[in-house]
Amino acid sequence: MSDSTMSCVVGISDDKALVCTEKGDICLLDESGLRFSKVASAEFGVGCITVDAESKFAWVAGRHGNIRFVFILSALEPHTDNL
Repeated sequence: MSDSTMSCVVGISDDKALVCTEKGDICLLDESGLRFSKVASAEFGVGCITVDAESKFAWVAGRHGNIRFVFILSALEPHTDNL
């Protein structure tokens, strides 16, 4: 991910955030463990992200009306599965 451009970020707890890239990677930034890892792929360039904390999911959106969601609880453990 060193060649990726980070496009947006949203906090999901006091020490964790989801960071998205223009290539579609959804990454978890964990300040407590000083980790940064890919947790999902939107399969499109992500331009914005928002979190519904009550329902425990995040919406990601990109160009051309692309919209997906990811469950926040599933994002806490790194994996490479698509949404």
